[in-house]
Amino acid sequence: MNVNQILPLIAVAFLLVVIFFVIFKKPMVKSWIFPFILLIALFIYSVFTMSIEGPLGFWDHHTRGFWGNQIWFDLLIGIATAFIALLDRMKDQKMNPVLWFILVLAGGSIGLLAMVSRLLYLEKGKTEK
Repeated sequence: MNVNQILPLIAVAFLLVVIFFVIFKKPMVKSWIFPFILLIALFIYSVFTMSIEGPLGFWDHHTRGFWGNQIWFDLLIGIATAFIALLDRMKDQKMNPVLWFILVLAGGSIGLLAMVSRLLYLEKGKTEK
């Protein structure tokens, strides 16, 4: 197995551990920190990937075939679902939805993680200190 075959397995194992922890444990103290750490990690990995494959390297993978299209649709639907689900909470915290949507469109999950981290900080940051 090469690194590109191992990393997806590590990612799904990490996802399962995190979801299991969140479901069966008490909420994290300073809950905004976890999405922020993911944001930093994904940003670093994305910069590394862009330095090797270029900033639009993802597009070839999404337009190569039906599976690539399906993954693109899945990403867009996931981001839209998360954004819509959090929209009222964002407005309650006086976050500008248009600016955050632009960031999410430009950065995908990086923008979404930034938005979630900021939202959690605004909602709970002051009470979790």
